[in-house]
Amino acid sequence: MDNSFSITDLKAVLRFPFSGPRGKSNFFIGSLLMAGGMFVPILPVLAAYGYLAQIMRSAIKGEEPTMPEWGNFGKLLLDGLRGALISLIYVLPGILAILFAYIAYMGGLISTITAQRGSYYGGGLPDNFFSFYLWIGVFFIGFVVGMALLILGLIPTPVALANFVAKDKFAAGFELRKVTGIIRKDKLGYFVAWVVLMGLYYTSYMLFFLLYSTIIFCFAAFLVLMPLAFYVMLVGAVLFGRFYRENAPSEV
Repeated sequence: MDNSFSITDLKAVLRFPFSGPRGKSNFFIGSLLMAGGMFVPILPVLAAYGYLAQIMRSAIKGEEPTMPEWGNFGKLLLDGLRGALISLIYVLPGILAILFAYIAYMGGLISTITAQRGSYYGGGLPDNFFSFYLWIGVFFIGFVVGMALLILGLIPTPVALANFVAKDKFAAGFELRKVTGIIRKDKLGYFVAWVVLMGLYYTSYMLFFLLYSTIIFCFAAFLVLMPLAFYVMLVGAVLFGRFYRENAPSEV
């Protein structure tokens, strides 16, 4: 098999969530589950994530992308939980660093307010005026480090998820040597897949933002938010599933 990654019939990949006899209805169910996560904790979103794993598994097997019927929710929930945990572990260092940065900022702000004995209008500077700016520096450093860690964690996550899906083993998501080897095998192809996904993400975000910015459609914006997110993830599942198949043929 040719190891260079190519997006076979990109138009079909972009259209597949709405194709087939029940494609639109299955897409609608997934969108409802994603939206349901805003009201019912965890379970609806995990089922949607499990469905994405099913889509990715089909792509890894070389099947044409379709929207399968919803069923076996126990399996969907299990796959969704394992996939969510794998993704969380990869990005957790970045999240913790950013959280620390915000805690440092708020702590410095609260400390400045509570310890202030002077006045900005004649009583001189607060005693800990300069320490407040020190905490701001800590915030920016922590935020930059956190964003760097977040990006570094996100980069291998799709292939790690594909490895988990292909082997149906949670530990397979952390076979870092194998995951990085697959990415290095076709770095350009992996970059192209990310470009397509990020293009869809930002296009969806701009659509949501434009709707939200108008008085007439601001409420409708939230109605399209979850379907847009589900659509982007569906396309991503196919793109990275195919990338995995082309660069890890021994696992298919």
